[in-house]
Amino acid sequence: MQNLLALKNILLAAVFYTVLITIALLFPTNGLPSQGIPHVDKVVHFFINAILVFIWLFYAFLRKRDHLKRLTIVLTIISCFTYGILIEVCQEIFTTTRQADLMDIIANSTGLLAGYLAFSFVKRKIF
Repeated sequence: MQNLLALKNILLAAVFYTVLITIALLFPTNGLPSQGIPHVDKVVHFFINAILVFIWLFYAFLRKRDHLKRLTIVLTIISCFTYGILIEVCQEIFTTTRQADLMDIIANSTGLLAGYLAFSFVKRKIF
């Protein structure tokens, strides 16, 4: 029962995080304070995606425990990558203050890799 509750909490956290970043990444940027740090948005994209793939992989791992297959990992990473592409497309089409950016996609991809590596490290050390 407790494992089921933990699994539902992780799923809830993953869905909540995904919805939260969707809103944040599609929210108009006019009126937001300008950051004086060059390319800080790329760092933000990196960490957003590292956390995104980490939390979804963690959910998949808790769901399957020792049976987390390589295909599940690959599909999770591909899904997160596709999500990032869709967000960029939506920024271009549906917002007036944001635009699609290839460098954001590169930052997203490196964040996904870092999140996968962090998940692999944590899984190996803790479980």
